[in-house]
Amino acid sequence: AEYANILMMNVLSTVLFLGTTFYHLQPELSTISLIFKASALTTLFLWIRASYPRFRYDQLMHLVWKNFLP
Repeated sequence: AEYANILMMNVLSTVLFLGTTFYHLQPELSTISLIFKASALTTLFLWIRASYPRFRYDQLMHLVWKNFLP
């Protein structure tokens, strides 16, 4: 369910921000373009998410209380 949420978020982002191109002679190219853009965004999102380390709960609370809140 998490990956489906990521995919739907990226499809919506593609439609809203990257635009969809509609080809009048070959309308299936617009679908292929949308799928390609959404899969590129999904790959980029997952690559960035996998690159960052995960914080333990105590490290996250220390970061919030010592750095972000004051």
